[in-house]
Amino acid sequence: MEEIYIYKYPVLIAKFAVYNLALFILILGFPFPSYSQKDSLSVNPLKEEIPSFPKEFEEIGLLRFKANHFYHKLIQITEPGVVSSLWDLNDNSSNKNSYILHGDIYLPVGMGGYGWRIGNKIIHTLQFIPQVKVRILRDDQTLGDISLPVRTPSFIPRIVWNISNTKFWKYHEMKWSYYGAISAFHHSNGQDGNEFNRDGSINTYNGNFGEDVAFEFRIGGTKAFLIRSIKARKGMKNLRFLRKSYHNLDSIRIRKEARASKKTRLVNVPYNYINEVNHRIAFEWHPKGLSNRAFKQYDLYGRYRINYLFNFRKIKKYQSVFFNRGNKERHTLGDRRWEESYRMSIKASLIAGTLQTGNINSLNDAKIEDRLNLHVSFYWMFKGSNNAAIFMRGSYMGSDEYNIYFQDRVWLGRLGLAFGFFNHS
Repeated sequence: MEEIYIYKYPVLIAKFAVYNLALFILILGFPFPSYSQKDSLSVNPLKEEIPSFPKEFEEIGLLRFKANHFYHKLIQITEPGVVSSLWDLNDNSSNKNSYILHGDIYLPVGMGGYGWRIGNKIIHTLQFIPQVKVRILRDDQTLGDISLPVRTPSFIPRIVWNISNTKFWKYHEMKWSYYGAISAFHHSNGQDGNEFNRDGSINTYNGNFGEDVAFEFRIGGTKAFLIRSIKARKGMKNLRFLRKSYHNLDSIRIRKEARASKKTRLVNVPYNYINEVNHRIAFEWHPKGLSNRAFKQYDLYGRYRINYLFNFRKIKKYQSVFFNRGNKERHTLGDRRWEESYRMSIKASLIAGTLQTGNINSLNDAKIEDRLNLHVSFYWMFKGSNNAAIFMRGSYMGSDEYNIYFQDRVWLGRLGLAFGFFNHS
């Protein structure tokens, strides 16, 4: 067994890391469809957002602009928190009962912006993320439940430091932008019972689970792809008007005129939209001296993990327009604004290194289906809200991510509400 641990698994980890690095480079260079000039707007709407600076302040002004954009973008692409209830469909080896409430509260609190830079090239942000996972189960009479129990909630406070170089942050030029990150987090379930039952099985009822500190090292990339104007594609006539419109109107006067006339109404006209692709690969390390001693003794909890996150965002740009159907007069109100319409996310994790499963009296080597976790999620944003969405998710977890339930193999379907900073600006 010792020989296998020394030789086989480090080689496996090295091969897997090389394959994932090659995959990461391949995806970064993948030729996503770039529409021809006749199908695209001639002006890059993202570049239009860069303010103009006096020549003597152009370098520092652009640096501060990129630092602020980097801060907001990293919050936007953070995975949202989710809550689901009666629509959870789960097949769990420890809990056959469905969940009354299943929540993963994930709220990034960011520090960053214009002044967060090191020298004249480095931009960075800091995020504090208090994360709580909770499952409220239906009563299980075999265990004597009488009060809709909350089974060992997960507490995962996390700190993330993101860093990039302005040379690699070219989002507004519609080129790939890269960044790196280091994350440190704690994971525990707040229980103090013995980790194992008398028969050698894991005590999922009130067993102690705790990882003092674990680390994650990330490399990520993001890119926006400009898509043809919605109105131009649909043949709407007011595209020319929107291009020539002026924004510094007396909004109070316009609103009064709109209320006074039944023929006037306010509409949010889509101007154009972009597709945004984000992905991130990470190595997660659980130091031996900071892991749970009981589980470490039997190699039950994976100490090395390769994590991958991909998401696709569709973002539309709207302009508020007052339209008088009587005299065909139009007035714009305020500036054009970006709003995320929907998001698709794929999240995968693979446990590398030595891993055992089963009762501690009869342990078995883990198979690939015990090491792999996969989540596919879809989010549809509520119009007019920057923070709420409906989500649907399908998951396979060879190792349940809910603290001491890590030996459970779970198929899970969820439908509920998601909360995040979808249009953080």
